[in-house]
Amino acid sequence: MPRESRAFLTVLSVCIAALTSCGGSSSSSSSSVPIPVDPIELVVVDFEPAFGAVAVGPGTQVRVTFNRPVDGLTADDLTVADSGGQLAGVLEASPDALTWAWRAIAGLPRGATLTVRLAGGIRSRDGALMASGIESTFTVREVVAGAVYEVPNGPGKVLLWPNGRRAVTVGSRSYEVVTGSLIERPFLFEDGDLAYGDGSFLTRVGTPAGAAIARRHLEGSEQLILVPTPNVRAAAVNTMGDAVLVDPIPATFPSSLWQLWRLPLGAQVPESLQAVPADALLPFAPVIAEDGAVVVGYRDAATGLPSLMRFAANSTVADVYTAEETGLVGDVLCGVDADGVATLVWLRDGDTLRAAHLEPGGSLVPVPDDLQLNAPGGTVSLELKVARSGSSVVQVSTQVGAPAFVVLDDFVRLERSGWVGFPERYGSYMPASPQVFTQFDAARGEWWGVRLGPALGTLERLRSPPGMSIGEPSLIYESPVAGQFISAVWYAFDEYGRAVVVLTEAYPSPRTFVVVLE
Repeated sequence: MPRESRAFLTVLSVCIAALTSCGGSSSSSSSSVPIPVDPIELVVVDFEPAFGAVAVGPGTQVRVTFNRPVDGLTADDLTVADSGGQLAGVLEASPDALTWAWRAIAGLPRGATLTVRLAGGIRSRDGALMASGIESTFTVREVVAGAVYEVPNGPGKVLLWPNGRRAVTVGSRSYEVVTGSLIERPFLFEDGDLAYGDGSFLTRVGTPAGAAIARRHLEGSEQLILVPTPNVRAAAVNTMGDAVLVDPIPATFPSSLWQLWRLPLGAQVPESLQAVPADALLPFAPVIAEDGAVVVGYRDAATGLPSLMRFAANSTVADVYTAEETGLVGDVLCGVDADGVATLVWLRDGDTLRAAHLEPGGSLVPVPDDLQLNAPGGTVSLELKVARSGSSVVQVSTQVGAPAFVVLDDFVRLERSGWVGFPERYGSYMPASPQVFTQFDAARGEWWGVRLGPALGTLERLRSPPGMSIGEPSLIYESPVAGQFISAVWYAFDEYGRAVVVLTEAYPSPRTFVVVLE
């Protein structure tokens, strides 16, 4: 019998019972008492993905179908979460209000096990109650090779944009990666170019009038901004396109002053900021927050202490913060999240990581615990990435030998509450072999790494969600030619877990491929 017919007969039976009761008792007309009738129970008749499903596509929607129409289901009633917390999504009802679908705004995270919770206490349109909640888990599939394109042989570079656009430069040609093909584009990318917005990027160029920073777009438009000295480079950009420029002050080089400029989106002239007295022998990497504030971590050239400068969005003079330290300070780096909270990380005595956080308008608050690296003797350097969520990763590279016989790479995660786990080695390489660089999902804090697999002609991916250490590697590429040797790799992951890899195979002759991982 159709669902609508059963509902109609149930309502009709209730009405007849009520009328019969009224006619059999004259006293009921003077003291009418409602007759309690339990409504039909609200139950879930379909749940997608199925309980315990594996290899679920990253674009899959979570769908819940009830036996009765439900109005006003909220984001608190239906949640989807991974180990890093609740995912952002959009919840919509079908026209008959029987099915509700949840769609992840940034796609489901690849390789993650997700938990779906449907809260208890939900009522249908006509009052039926679902007393108990439901919990289900499913696993999203890893990236797989969606397409492989052979291109003219040459070195590769990859740029990705926040909106999901992807492009590569191979040799003397540039291509945008679209569904099913590569589209040639007019501009080439260089190492250090910064992507932002919808297909735009920053690069250094030379012009008849002098050095310039060019704002270019994939389709071919260009804006040139002249810069004060030939060595000025764009150090960082936020998602809107505001940039921070940097250059050692020529009159004092090789001493320890660095000049900063802020270049807001649409501006034609860079805004000069206060110079920073940073040690010129260590990395210098300023960052720019979403609101335009500029933040830089550095070892002070005069005191040797880990320091942080913060230029508010409407100021050219910095607030300076200094961390207490008694040991020998090495690399000092910083990053900033979407709320403007800065993370400062530094190396002490070559074998210990220390960190502190700075909220806008607050003071520098040290992370309670230090982290012992236990690294072998050698030269240690750091790289720090801070997600818009605040979750961070530190990559520790140790060069052993002279000048660098082997490089050992370790990984550790830093959350607001402190260090997560211990340094974990994920790769080592000889200087002549392809270097394995990491990528970082700035939206969710996902960390990605690519390295050569155990068999010739294979690539593996490593990943670490927020709050977790690194997981087991997964195979992402296997050459169709048995015994093939991969001689060079360039790649990048986007915020949806997809990747573009440019690789060169050396046998039987050098060939270059663009591998699209979906």
